[in-house]
Amino acid sequence: MSDKPSRRLIAEQAEKLLGRSRMAEGLQVSEDEIQSWCEGRSALSDSQLLRLSDLLAKYAARKRQS
Repeated sequence: MSDKPSRRLIAEQAEKLLGRSRMAEGLQVSEDEIQSWCEGRSALSDSQLLRLSDLLAKYAARKRQS
């Protein structure tokens, strides 16, 4: 079973929370790459997924402090 749909969902939800620009900057990829993940034209690699989880954890920590 492929995990691409779940990674796509993660990318879509992260984009909604962080915004495409912040997400691209944090992951050091282009905004086009983010769009490609969200549209299912490419998939997050394992390393990108780990970096994204770190980015989301930092986002959540800032939200808790607010």
